[in-house]
Amino acid sequence: MKRTRIALSVTVATLTLLDIAVSLVGFARGERTFSGRALGRWLFGASLSWLLWPKRPRHPFGTFAHWLTDRRHRARVAEVMELRERLIEEDRRHPPDCGALVDELLDGDDLIAGRRLKELLPRAEPALVAALDDRRCKPIDEDGEPYQLRDRDPWCRLVDLLAEIGSRAACTKVAPFLDHPRVHVRMCATRLCAASGDVAVTERVFHALDDDALEFDAVLGLTTAATERRMAPEWRDRCFERLLRKIDELEQGGDPWRHVHVRALFALDSDRAQRELTSPERFHPARRSFGRLLDGLRGVKAEIPAERLRAAVDAIEGTAAEGGSSHADVLEALIETRHPDAERFCERAMAAGPSLAATSAARWVGTLRGMADPVEVVLDRIKERGFESLSDAQRLFYAAWWLVHRVGNGGLANVYSNGRGREYPDRHRAFEAIGVPELAEIVREADRAFGPEGPPDDFDRREDVVGERWDELQATWRPLEQRFFAASEEAKFRAYRFALAHQGEFRAQAP
Repeated sequence: MKRTRIALSVTVATLTLLDIAVSLVGFARGERTFSGRALGRWLFGASLSWLLWPKRPRHPFGTFAHWLTDRRHRARVAEVMELRERLIEEDRRHPPDCGALVDELLDGDDLIAGRRLKELLPRAEPALVAALDDRRCKPIDEDGEPYQLRDRDPWCRLVDLLAEIGSRAACTKVAPFLDHPRVHVRMCATRLCAASGDVAVTERVFHALDDDALEFDAVLGLTTAATERRMAPEWRDRCFERLLRKIDELEQGGDPWRHVHVRALFALDSDRAQRELTSPERFHPARRSFGRLLDGLRGVKAEIPAERLRAAVDAIEGTAAEGGSSHADVLEALIETRHPDAERFCERAMAAGPSLAATSAARWVGTLRGMADPVEVVLDRIKERGFESLSDAQRLFYAAWWLVHRVGNGGLANVYSNGRGREYPDRHRAFEAIGVPELAEIVREADRAFGPEGPPDDFDRREDVVGERWDELQATWRPLEQRFFAASEEAKFRAYRFALAHQGEFRAQAP
């Protein structure tokens, strides 16, 4: 049925194009071939061809229209980005009129004017504060998703810019909006008031920490105020105590706390934050938010005591958490700190068999042996010298690593029809080389779904076949995908072990 519809659609499109071609030839000879009737005939032919075409693959007219609009969109975005960078560079040499830029921002040109004003802070502060009284600068009062409203609200754009510098002058004008009925308005007002460090509104900001919708902006604002040293010492201590208590409250229940809390505490008092957050009571794998705490500490490049990391590994090994994400994070932290026992702990994790921690250990332990991240080595080499420059070991690693991620992000169809498929010819050999023959067999079974001759070697033809036989192929591939997913973690682990076995080819300066 699908082939019949494609054939009919192609026939109608071909006849329509021939009719247009004949009319063009006649027009070139001076004949009156263009008329309302001819135009109606062409539109009818194009519409009928479109309606006859099945859902997959994409209609050629649609493909062309998508390519044309996408190309125009990308060209327009590139043009705007280039213009913006050129104007910013020019602003550095010849500072512009900030008032005129604010007018552009209020008129809706946030992409260029907003970025230019951000680069001109704090010089642009007076113009931005004055604009808060402009009749065009009123918060949007309508229902909708808060972040979407925030993106298109001119009042929010101004307030977010002023929050970057924690403007005290703007705080007095924005503070009344802390009680506004719209969430997106309260979010912006909370961030600016917190960033200003104004003691008159600090108590209100503390209350915002208990509001799920406002907590993120409150913490970001407090971080800005602490970083810029706008907060009075006594308020810094109160903020620190409040945020630390908030972390402990979220540990007992509710959503896991975010990394922004760790950044805020380090901005307020880095030495005290280091002591409190790496204490044995808080830095322990048994805690619900241990993984997030560790990520936050690594994000601010905190110096986690070596004995804490070692104690964390000892506490994880032999428990249900062994091999999980927390185990992986601790191993990565050990490697980053060049702990003398890091390699031994990684070897123990790898010896325990495939797991998230074992994969992480296999990927990063090589940095202790002079290797770079195998993924970065291969991708950099492809970018600098081309795919053909890869050695056989690099090519096999790349194929295995990339195929696992392709299937994980879209199923087996991605192996055959996504991208140009440079790794496609090595799809069987790569999995056998890294030591996961069951995945090689799964891919062979997926190949057999195309018929006795297997999938076409040519990418364009293969992509067409996948589109034409989509439903049939998906019915065959779904059970295979479940088997593939079950072995994917082992495949990642084996791929990194394969790179370790060929570490000479995965150094920063690969041969």
